[in-house]
Amino acid sequence: MILPLEEHQLKNGITCQIRSPIEEDAQKFMEYRKTTNSETYFLLRYPEEVNFSIEQAEKFLKEYSEDEKALLIFVFLNGEIAGSISLRGVSNMMKLKHRANFGVMVRKKYWNLGIGNLLITRMLQIAKDTGYEQVELGVFENNENAIRIYKKIGFEEWGRVRRAFKLKNGNYYDEIIMGIML
Repeated sequence: MILPLEEHQLKNGITCQIRSPIEEDAQKFMEYRKTTNSETYFLLRYPEEVNFSIEQAEKFLKEYSEDEKALLIFVFLNGEIAGSISLRGVSNMMKLKHRANFGVMVRKKYWNLGIGNLLITRMLQIAKDTGYEQVELGVFENNENAIRIYKKIGFEEWGRVRRAFKLKNGNYYDEIIMGIML
């Protein structure tokens, strides 16, 4: 699905633009993804795992825009992608199609401006309008800032996957499964 350009004011009074990406955003998207994955281990990939071509990035962005039950939104600040959120249905099977999950990323230099909160709040409204009944996510057990934001918005802990994440240094972390009913 496509979200047309919207402007929103952040906590610091700066106006940002949010919209669905277009194929021409592919290069910026690749740079953004590599950067965000190098800034924290709370994302699922290491930077070296972000190794797709421009053509693959363009195809990825196009697939989101053509899927009426999926959403990808970018936040733009200072001409660059500052954050993003994606939403997809868990499955098209009849017993599961009421559920969606999401992932959110914000470039470190833009942390604490309210971008994550803006993206999640906007995504939840779109998810509800699309017909989803619940939205779920997985989060590192020690990602306290994210967990605090999710709880503030209304997400609850629904369960845990023990030792779900294993870092290069050998440390394991549980994944907390959180959800919200729409």
